[in-house]
Amino acid sequence: MDGVFKNCTLHEALAILEEDSDYEVNQIFVEPPEPNIHSVVTAMCSLYGVEPLSSIGRYSAAEKKKIQVPRPAVFTNYNRYMGGTDLMDQNINTYRIGIRGKKWWWPIFTYLIDASICNAWSLSRKSGNPINQLDFRRHIVQTYLLRFRNLPRGPGRPLTSRQSKTGYQVSDELRYDAIAHYLIPCPEGVRRRCGYKYCKSQSRLQCSKCNVGLCAKCNYRFHTQ
Repeated sequence: MDGVFKNCTLHEALAILEEDSDYEVNQIFVEPPEPNIHSVVTAMCSLYGVEPLSSIGRYSAAEKKKIQVPRPAVFTNYNRYMGGTDLMDQNINTYRIGIRGKKWWWPIFTYLIDASICNAWSLSRKSGNPINQLDFRRHIVQTYLLRFRNLPRGPGRPLTSRQSKTGYQVSDELRYDAIAHYLIPCPEGVRRRCGYKYCKSQSRLQCSKCNVGLCAKCNYRFHTQ
């Protein structure tokens, strides 16, 4: 469409759009500060339109002063949110995933992960969590490693987690998130020592999320105390 409007005046451009039934045109004529200015600015947006109008100051050489001219909402919001894509690209490039692959879809896949992490980090900061992006990424990695790791099958209790202030082998954030902590049978029906520190019994049940052996009576106390 830019090629069609390249050498058109404002009225000619509007006339072309009115003849095309595929376009819904919101028309507005902004009186230019100078009478010899007839530039056409084409804007396309699926969210904002003309209303509500706002005013913006522009210098007029004829009047030798700054005057107020009307500005459509689409340009107001464009100026307000411009630069967001550049900021996201900068944040992604700071800690971009460096693992290379030979598949054509691999860069797209890693970019989607980076973009999702950056968006989540931005939302976290807007909610009042002053955490930098590196620590935010480390926190995600640690949570997934603790969630899907394979605990050693050797004798004795497993090592405690550094993210647990109470000395358990599960991080406090994973343990107290109150999401999907279900008691399931232990693999192969083996007995596991109850993970609650005040219980010394053996149980054939374990937490599906924490991967810790628990008695039925200790499940609630383990995830709340």
